[in-house]
Amino acid sequence: MDKVDDIIPTIRYHDPLYTPRTGREKWPLQGHYENNTYIDWMKESNRESGSQLSSKKWLTLIGFSLLVGYATVIIDLFSVFLNDLRKGLCFSSLDTWSLLNPYSTCPADHWYDWSQIISGSGNIVVSGILGFPIYLSLVLVFSMTAGYLTMNRAPMIKQSGIPELKLIISGFNYYLKSYLGARTLLYKIICLSLVVGSGFWLGIEGPLVHISCCILSICFDAILRDHASEGMRRELLSAATATGIAVAFNSPIGGVLFVVELLPSYFMPTKIMWNSFVSATVALVALNGVRSFTDGENFQEEDLFEVSFGNFSWLFLEIIPFLLLGVLGGIFGHLYTKMYLKFSDPHLKQRLWKRLAVLCRIQEKNGRYAELFLVAIATALLTFTVPLTKMPLGAFLKILFKDCPKDDSSLESNSENFMCQPSTVITLFKLIYILLQGFCLSAYAYGLSLPGGILMPSLVLGGTVGRFVGIISQAIQKAVEGDYLATCTAKSCLVSPSSHAVVGAAAFMSGITKLTLCVVVIIFELTGAISYVLPIMIAVLTSKFVNDQLSVENVYDAWLSTEFNHIGETGEVNSNKGHGLCSFANLSATFKARLPDVTVKTIMVPLPKTRKLYICPNEPYTLSSLYAFLSEDAHEGYPVIYSDDKPLSLGYVTKKHVYLEIASVIGNTQPTSAVVSFQASLPPEVRAEQEEYEQNLSHRYANVHLVTLEVEKPIIIVKDNTPLKQVIEIVERLHINHLVLTEHKDNNRMCGFIDRFILSRLVTSRFSELQHEMSIVESVASEFEIGDGDETVDEDANFRRQRESIELLT
Repeated sequence: MDKVDDIIPTIRYHDPLYTPRTGREKWPLQGHYENNTYIDWMKESNRESGSQLSSKKWLTLIGFSLLVGYATVIIDLFSVFLNDLRKGLCFSSLDTWSLLNPYSTCPADHWYDWSQIISGSGNIVVSGILGFPIYLSLVLVFSMTAGYLTMNRAPMIKQSGIPELKLIISGFNYYLKSYLGARTLLYKIICLSLVVGSGFWLGIEGPLVHISCCILSICFDAILRDHASEGMRRELLSAATATGIAVAFNSPIGGVLFVVELLPSYFMPTKIMWNSFVSATVALVALNGVRSFTDGENFQEEDLFEVSFGNFSWLFLEIIPFLLLGVLGGIFGHLYTKMYLKFSDPHLKQRLWKRLAVLCRIQEKNGRYAELFLVAIATALLTFTVPLTKMPLGAFLKILFKDCPKDDSSLESNSENFMCQPSTVITLFKLIYILLQGFCLSAYAYGLSLPGGILMPSLVLGGTVGRFVGIISQAIQKAVEGDYLATCTAKSCLVSPSSHAVVGAAAFMSGITKLTLCVVVIIFELTGAISYVLPIMIAVLTSKFVNDQLSVENVYDAWLSTEFNHIGETGEVNSNKGHGLCSFANLSATFKARLPDVTVKTIMVPLPKTRKLYICPNEPYTLSSLYAFLSEDAHEGYPVIYSDDKPLSLGYVTKKHVYLEIASVIGNTQPTSAVVSFQASLPPEVRAEQEEYEQNLSHRYANVHLVTLEVEKPIIIVKDNTPLKQVIEIVERLHINHLVLTEHKDNNRMCGFIDRFILSRLVTSRFSELQHEMSIVESVASEFEIGDGDETVDEDANFRRQRESIELLT
């Protein structure tokens, strides 16, 4: 006879960084959450906190902040050194230039390209013959090394990590031990330095958020693991996100506002702001303290981001180009997101890898390396021709933000030579070239399996467009010479191209992230341009308005909606159901107006199609049938009702709890034919009937086990006639993971079920089809894998489980 141990479903954790040595892993300890589930915020908020816990919390914040500052300096030094190594070496004395910007701060007559070092000649032909092979070789070595480590050693380090952290902070459990572990931190630092050093159009600013959260999580586990809750982990991770942005842009206030504006959180904004402000301040003190030792004693550098030319340094008619930059920023955000999603489409990638494998005569699984190899070659070819594109993105942005000196004889450093020596026409053509190749390379590179962010590329592209518009505006002003254009400021009557670069950078960053207030503050703190706060606000406001008309989601949410947790059969709880993030409150008013005024009954999973557990089932549960039922889906738990004839709603129970209770009562030595009867707190009207049912079981079967379930009672009763908009608000604002819906005529009778994953996928689909066809909504229920256990499985079930969003066929 079969034993329970022979049929109990195998519980595996599909961590890309972890391969179990045995075929079966133990069920996680009580109190730990499973992957792909949301934490119970109601339980987490009731955890007690004392003075000892508070002191350890602040010790964790301060200690992690210091480490983040030191880690940022290390990343900056290594990435800049590798980036400049592709081009040549500075032979000036160490006390005259900065280790953080050698290529742009080295005196012009002391920098030697590889062609000059080898042959002693700086001729263009010699540079191409001798310098380009070295340049290309280093680009390939750095990028291929980073790609191999990412794809084979740490696949979770790709891209910036901000979308995943947005989910984690909202309560999602996304492989926390691996995604925020020491191994991920080490590989993220190494590979990020290699990617930036290779010259790819990717920045370190977004990945610094992931690195900061990894350091926080390691410190949390070392100091608070046995005392704090998962809710407090999320609270501190919010501060870690702000710290990552603060050290990336030297913007503590901007980092705090970034968290408040972008990341949904269960905690009060004032609490998040205070934690974030403290950690960001400490991290920046550590960062600036170490950076003071990277500049030579005789190296003096004014604020390269300073763009102010007086107390009021912009002309009123410049509002026209500022508005134009805002419009271009909104369009840029929409086009960039569309192009990035197209380039990163999994089906397109598979076809490309297969084609490259055939052409290169390699195995199909190595097609992704061939793709990376070709992108690296394209990057080297496109960036080698223009000195500006050889620079790190941060150094290039500084050049865009700095006006050219009036006297050409004062050009002393490489950075000034690159932008200011050629004629205006040549500069304009350079900017157009940089814009086109940067847009394409950045959009494609962000979809590769490489660590890197898009915040700095968006700033650089915006600064490039702003500089272009500024040069054109200045030329128009000089050509017209009208009295109405002669309104002078304190020190100047001319348009400043560098100021337009600042405004353009803000507009493009807002267009791709849909952020407003934090972008204004980050740019203000980055440049110190007090007098340009109003133009920046005008451009950001325009960019946000234009982008909202073109698209609903920013680039991070678009990735979550299209790629996250949709592809692959992992067997995890709630896998392939999307991210479950209900961000309805952050969507535009235009989208909300399109939401049909219907009740939750229209989109809920009706009772007959809901997978549920019975206290009094029609056929008694046996161990074999019960384990088969529990292993047939990827649900986190089930509603519990009394019976089909009397569908009294008793609450909700997690699958993990069911397994643990069965194991504690029965163990692993009972035959699979043993009968299981669930017990729970019942209404008085059915207690006698339940006692009779249990007595009948004991007479009919010799081996009956009574398993008591601790059913979670709903904190709020939602009826089937509740407006759908109100249900979305309830789930989002109260952070509820599921709702057992009852009949409006009887609060005790269950009639349907809905959870945050269902609502999230409906929001993702934008409800557009709901306005046209409401009569076929019931067909959607099968999309969520919720149905009666006795129903026949559709032959196309695997396809339906992998769909990215709900499709209401008309």
